[in-house]
Amino acid sequence: MSVFLQILIFLIHPFYVSVTKVTYNDATHRLEVSCKIFTDDLEKALKQGLEQKPDLKNNERLEQNDLLIQNYLASRLKITLQKVDVGLEYLGFEHEEEATIIYFESTQAFKRPQEVVIYNEILTEVIPDQLNFVHYFQGDFHKSYQLSRKEKTIKWMLP
Repeated sequence: MSVFLQILIFLIHPFYVSVTKVTYNDATHRLEVSCKIFTDDLEKALKQGLEQKPDLKNNERLEQNDLLIQNYLASRLKITLQKVDVGLEYLGFEHEEEATIIYFESTQAFKRPQEVVIYNEILTEVIPDQLNFVHYFQGDFHKSYQLSRKEKTIKWMLP
């Protein structure tokens, strides 16, 4: 297949991805979590049940946008360590080009965990082809996995 045709197919057929990074901080014994999501896709999901489309780049609506994001992700991103549900404190969001990056920190501290389960169904209800990449870091240990509408959970045993 020619390079031109490959580029044309890529441009015609968009891809839908998010990236969630979960890092265990050895100093604080807490998880630090970031989710990078295309802004237009996130706004599409946040619009569900609203009369007007959210505008995440509008700084005058920061408080409303924070609440929309918190409520949306509360049921779509869940982490369990040692079979204990991890509470995630929402820290805020920022923009990076065409993406929105959302930050969380675990509300409780955990001694170096031996097992992590990550449930991620971000955007899968509005975008059937959505892929959610998950990265977990703990010291020198790093694992990555691709979740989708059909497979929403990954479990790793940790060193």
